[in-house]
Amino acid sequence: MRISFNGYFSHREHTGSGVYLAKLVEALRANFPSDEFEIAVPSRLVGRQGNWLGKLAWEHLLCPLITRDSEVVHTPYFGPPLFGCCDVVTVHDLIALKISEYRNSRALQMYTSLASRAVRRAKIIIADSESAAHDIESLLNVPSEKIVVIPLGVDVGNSALTANDLSVLRDKYRLPDKYLLYLGSGELRKNIQVLLRAVAATPVEDRIPLVLAGAISCAGSDLFPDYAALGQSLGVSDYITFTGSVSDRDKIGLIASASAFVFPSIYEGFGLEPLEAMALGTPVICSSAGSLPEVVGNAAITLAPDDIDGWSKAMYSISNNNVKAQHFASLGLNKAKEFTWDRTARMTYEIYRELT
Repeated sequence: MRISFNGYFSHREHTGSGVYLAKLVEALRANFPSDEFEIAVPSRLVGRQGNWLGKLAWEHLLCPLITRDSEVVHTPYFGPPLFGCCDVVTVHDLIALKISEYRNSRALQMYTSLASRAVRRAKIIIADSESAAHDIESLLNVPSEKIVVIPLGVDVGNSALTANDLSVLRDKYRLPDKYLLYLGSGELRKNIQVLLRAVAATPVEDRIPLVLAGAISCAGSDLFPDYAALGQSLGVSDYITFTGSVSDRDKIGLIASASAFVFPSIYEGFGLEPLEAMALGTPVICSSAGSLPEVVGNAAITLAPDDIDGWSKAMYSISNNNVKAQHFASLGLNKAKEFTWDRTARMTYEIYRELT
């Protein structure tokens, strides 16, 4: 069997769609070596970020042309073609349709409308979670029988770190001895402001330093709030550390040495970041919104994304109660074992077989 993938995100390994494509194809090739799994990759010019015309040309004309001889064509993100073969589409989330602030751009509105029409052509639509499947059915008016839920996997690689590794990491990012960690983007839906307000709501003598890791621009725009300015206005700047972008190796170290991983997002199609933290044995506090409760189950502390007092108390208790921290660390490790890329690949392969 010959399967082709739209590889628009193949060179963006730090994006959710890029991780999904790379891990899925790697697991498919390992589990089904007699089949062909090919990734169609656009030219550098066409695939350039922000090039809307190039992206549309690739998705609706060039990629369908390149993959026309394949038995199954899989678009691994919300961008299938309006013409030609449209067998399988993975829709990770519907941010622009769920959150009004993400619809301010006229270009994004047009792209979302076009992609929504194209998705309805697919023979099978894969959702990462039941929550995402419900959104696809209700927001895109897709029959439920066309939607299949296939959870993602988790792979943290070799997570063993020596004492020297951790010492170097602490010096590099000026880490406090005890800290809470958020890792991800700084966009609006990640709801980082709740963490800052929770720190401010905690008595000074009980405050736990908060490390914000990742490309958090603090641009001060509608979609990328200025969290540095917010921290200053709340009087908690001394308790906040911004690391900037981090390597995969440093990410593992930051998570593994944190007192807890905190993730207050108001909308996720799956929630890979808390799952990675659980796989590394770090207790997790996360939002009860979207798909997150599905992923973490009872293996994390879940809170309403706007419960500032609840976040404050949970952040303090998990950092100062070793028994509680170990309890959730153990639950998280066991829960994370349920999510493997091999399982994701096998479930996806069954869809390919049904279509051929």
